[in-house]
Amino acid sequence: MTDFKHFKVLHRQSNRIVSIFQFTKDATWKGKEREELIAIPADTPKEVKEIEMCFTHGFKRYEGTEKEQDITAFFKRKSGQPETLSEKRVGGESEAHKLAKNEIYEKLYNKELTINGKNIYELGTKDLTISEEEHSDTGHSIADVLVKFDSYPNHNLLYGLGINIEIQFSNQNRGKTSERTLSRLRDGWSVMWLWKEDFNDDGKLLLKDLNILPREKHLKELKEKEYDNYLEEINELGNILDNKIFEYKDEIKNNINDFKSEIESHLNKKKEELNNVLSEEIEKRLSKQIDFEKIISLVKENINEKEIIKEIVNRHLKEGYTNVKCPFCKSFDCVAYPDIIQCFNCKKRWKNEETIN
Repeated sequence: MTDFKHFKVLHRQSNRIVSIFQFTKDATWKGKEREELIAIPADTPKEVKEIEMCFTHGFKRYEGTEKEQDITAFFKRKSGQPETLSEKRVGGESEAHKLAKNEIYEKLYNKELTINGKNIYELGTKDLTISEEEHSDTGHSIADVLVKFDSYPNHNLLYGLGINIEIQFSNQNRGKTSERTLSRLRDGWSVMWLWKEDFNDDGKLLLKDLNILPREKHLKELKEKEYDNYLEEINELGNILDNKIFEYKDEIKNNINDFKSEIESHLNKKKEELNNVLSEEIEKRLSKQIDFEKIISLVKENINEKEIIKEIVNRHLKEGYTNVKCPFCKSFDCVAYPDIIQCFNCKKRWKNEETIN
């Protein structure tokens, strides 16, 4: 026989869940500990019809020795009975969480805790479980305490497939709560969260009625809240971006100016290279006495071709050519070659023997 300690059982005659406290402190239950007791439904595996339990009085273990211990009263399964789920699930969640779960289960089962003013039987509950190992059809974990109704289309019109009651003693951020709630609502369940402040220091629930939103209404409110949070995050990101732009505007401006200077320097360099290339090309073609109009057509708008040509003309003058006055425009922007004279001002040319001084 196992000595695993259970602190709640189902009293068959009254069909009520009772605790060790009631059998040891409540006079109205005195003597009933010898009546038929079975494990609570939530602690009975699905493949087992029921598990017979018995009451064990408190006693002293190792009495009269240095190891003497006071063992308080508890329930245990009778010899030969299958293991309860509690025995199979030793460890895991905290003792406070287990006690809170059992507290809610017991009060719902005994009609001491209502949901929006009605007990679970008035709501048409088909099953009440404490689920640690069950999962929904979609694979999500089921809640700590689960009130089940029929499946579609015979579900509860307000609460869907059932009600998930979640107990959360540790800190959980708002986003995580919304995410877990939304997943259960989408699976077809209604959801309620109970927090540490909903229990007293002894782990007893302070509420007598659970105010649970109908599934469709809860789903609508959560979606609207989710959208509002999204807009709020977008606006917040926009403000952060604006602040960063203002904070770094001078730096950005300097970077832009540096970039602009770099581009201008690069363009000037390319312009100078182009000027040199064109100067060489013009000089080359002048030496071959090619039509100047064709040469000028090669020069780009952003290059001062006249200065380039003058520079070339001056270079030729230094080599011994004679500068003459143009008979057409009267300018001296001319250069005389052995057989021909070219005016760079009016672009006219004539043979040397026709020169007018």
